[in-house]
Amino acid sequence: GAVDVTGDASVTGTVTVNGGVDVTGATSIAGDLTVSGASTVYLFGATTGSYFEYFNDIVTLHGGIDLTGDLTVVGATELQGEMTVSGDVSFAGTAHFASTMTVGEDDTGHDVFFYGATSGSHMRWDSSSDKLLVVARDIDTSGTFVHSSG
Repeated sequence: GAVDVTGDASVTGTVTVNGGVDVTGATSIAGDLTVSGASTVYLFGATTGSYFEYFNDIVTLHGGIDLTGDLTVVGATELQGEMTVSGDVSFAGTAHFASTMTVGEDDTGHDVFFYGATSGSHMRWDSSSDKLLVVARDIDTSGTFVHSSG
């Protein structure tokens, strides 16, 4: 049957629940919370549509997330939607972009560097002068180059 608790309750030892648990109000757990089996765990915030979901070893964050500090991700990560980062982002492995990558916005650009394997060689879009600079000892011009002013 159902157990309703009004007011404070303190439990020493292990509590085993077979079935659902709905908690309304502030809850404090001093120690580990273990959820086992094919269970889904939801943690809801104050904003409608913003919640944390854990199911089948996958964590899904619905709604916005603000992160202060470092985030280390080991393994594949999928981000859907828009992501804004203030500060530096470093990739220790290959970064794959499956769509258009935009740097800056019209009339507010940023410098972009592409480095090769030879020390000192690079290609740079210099936003302050609106120029593409290729710095290299040898430049292969056997391909096709198209210049367009618009």
